[in-house]
Amino acid sequence: MYLKNWFDRLPAAYRLPFSAIVVATAYYLSAKFGLSLIFKPDYIAALWPPNAILLSILFLTKPKEWLWFLLAVIPAELAADLPSGIPLTMALGFVGADWIEVLTAVILLQKLSEVPPEFNSAIKTTIYIICCVLAAPLIAAFPGAWVTGIGPTGPAYITRWMQWFISDALTHLLITPFIVLWISWDFSKVRSRPFSYYLELIFIATILLLLSITTLSGLWLDPQKYPALIYIPLPVLLWASVRFGPQGFFSSSLLYTIICFWMGSHGYGPFIEHPVARNVINLQIYLGLTLTPMLFLSALIEDRRCAERLLKISEQQYRSLFINNISAILIVDPDTAEIVDANPSACSFYGYSKNALISMKITDVNVMSENEIAEEMERAKNENKNLFNFRHQLSDGTIRDVEVYSGPVTIGGKTMLCSIVHDVFERKKVEAEREKLIRDLRSALSEVKILRGFLPICASCKKIRDDKGYWNQIETYISNHSEAQFSHGLCPDCARKLYPDLNIERD
Repeated sequence: MYLKNWFDRLPAAYRLPFSAIVVATAYYLSAKFGLSLIFKPDYIAALWPPNAILLSILFLTKPKEWLWFLLAVIPAELAADLPSGIPLTMALGFVGADWIEVLTAVILLQKLSEVPPEFNSAIKTTIYIICCVLAAPLIAAFPGAWVTGIGPTGPAYITRWMQWFISDALTHLLITPFIVLWISWDFSKVRSRPFSYYLELIFIATILLLLSITTLSGLWLDPQKYPALIYIPLPVLLWASVRFGPQGFFSSSLLYTIICFWMGSHGYGPFIEHPVARNVINLQIYLGLTLTPMLFLSALIEDRRCAERLLKISEQQYRSLFINNISAILIVDPDTAEIVDANPSACSFYGYSKNALISMKITDVNVMSENEIAEEMERAKNENKNLFNFRHQLSDGTIRDVEVYSGPVTIGGKTMLCSIVHDVFERKKVEAEREKLIRDLRSALSEVKILRGFLPICASCKKIRDDKGYWNQIETYISNHSEAQFSHGLCPDCARKLYPDLNIERD
């Protein structure tokens, strides 16, 4: 079971106190480790890992929880310092200076970048260095150097200030990122890594350890006579940075730094002939100037890897949308009119194989003239127009009406046209039939004559007056204003009236 899973199973009320106890314990152990790397007789701490632990925890927790961890480190600091002969007032002063440093670093980074910090780009790495490696230690060095003067007489204030600044700057350059990255790392990836991955890690660590100890201890050559020997492990550090990114860089660099300081504190290495304070500063400056460029290199490499992963995902999504789209899609070079790519739907629609289609030009399927096609492609390239109605010729010679949505896309640094082709032949046919039907209906309606309104009719002779004032026979008027036709005859009443001699029976 992973540690995080076990931690999440704790009751919510116990998590914060438990975390504070764990941090205090880690702070105490790292303080004892830092004291083991001091340079005698001035008792100068070349690195101070407790500050890295405290700053890392503030990066990874909420501001409302910070007070727990800030208070928890007080007894841890006293437990580590007092048995070493450090006065109580000096130990408490160290705590105050450390608080100033970590709070300055985390607040500055929150204002300028993201928390916890990431080291996958040059910009993020630069902001982290400015806030946490330069600004925060520089500010905290002023009270820190004053506190170190409380005890026995030591170096001058400016020397103590420089020692504090460089020591904490190097701490936050190497140890803080190491802690943040490894705490934030997804350990579920462990099983997915191939065996060769871990074999290479072990090989790099072994080579780095052997080269560092050998070149600094003088087993073969005296490093004081040949100080350039100290640069021999650097290619291994570069190897770790390139192959394993920021995590590989910080892990290998921290291992190399600890070996350098341990060897230096025991009288080995090229920086032991001068006074202790100068030796420490020389070693710190060497490590800072040597490792900082590698840090930026690992950040740039990781940035490129992230960009390549995103590009690969984007390309996979594009290929999936392109290949599986039911619409015909053509990628056309607007400068040469060449078809550079076509999806399966386009091959099916035009009746060509993909190899045949991408060997053609758009002018081979578009029945417009080349000049007209060039003008339309220029409009699409400049996004002045995106919807076009063309007539395209298929492989069997059939001419189809198509509707084309075309716009610019960048592929391989060159602007192409992505054209989505919709076959509108059936739609055009239906629209034409509909228009014909509408015309026929309108024509029929125009021939239909309808009688409506008031008809002025004579009460005696039954003639009707037209719009011009003339009186017309009723059958004439109705014939002129409707489709009705008349046939003449006599009703029985009129027949008896007009022809009384005829015997006409009533119906």
